[in-house]
Amino acid sequence: TPPEGLILVAGARDSGRTTTAAALAALANHPMRQVVLLSRDGIAAVPGALSVAVPRPTDLPAILGDVLAQNPDVVIIDGVDPGEPARAVVRAAMDGALIVATVQGSRAFDAIERLVGGGVPAWQLAATLQAVIGQRLLRSVHEACSAAHEPSPAELEEMRFPREAVEKAKFRAARGCGKCYGTGYLGRVVAAEALFPSAAFRQALALGEPSDRLLAIARDDGFQTLWEDAVGKLALGRTTLDELRAVLFARD
Repeated sequence: TPPEGLILVAGARDSGRTTTAAALAALANHPMRQVVLLSRDGIAAVPGALSVAVPRPTDLPAILGDVLAQNPDVVIIDGVDPGEPARAVVRAAMDGALIVATVQGSRAFDAIERLVGGGVPAWQLAATLQAVIGQRLLRSVHEACSAAHEPSPAELEEMRFPREAVEKAKFRAARGCGKCYGTGYLGRVVAAEALFPSAAFRQALALGEPSDRLLAIARDDGFQTLWEDAVGKLALGRTTLDELRAVLFARD
């Protein structure tokens, strides 16, 4: 875990973004570090962390300022709105704290667009950003009642799945039974994408380059989209194409 800077976790509601942020902070949590969690309800999600309630989004800048006066090592912020709250978070990251913040949005690039579009100077974000994670939750196929599925050529094209890899894949179709209440699914699996900004990416972001240019740079650095990660889990038999269609769509 980096000693300072900003880590963003983007996700829609009920996407598990808060759990991911807490898990990241837990990795950095040990007796020699002070971890503070700022959330709407003030409920501690990380063992050993000090939990502080933020009643309204507009209260965040003032509360964050008070927290930073105690010189914490890691600050988790569950829910950052555009505007002054986001600007305060980025300024805190620039001042030497490690900030892990959740942001509304389906994808990693949504988080960047949301902050910059909400008034965060692009150069500040470029200087502080350590990583951006985008995630969604997919229903896991109930293996006990599922059936093998052979994708059609049209489905392979939709998934952008290489035909030469089909024989090694384990595609499954949901059927349904009493244990899964007839749904064909049991549990959840996360689909995620992680962006770690390179020097070229930071420079392009600071210069205000459009999202398609930023994506191209990230691609050159090995960035894998959320859809591609989901298709990988699909090929392992962990979910179904119908679930991908319901939750995601092929973009980027």
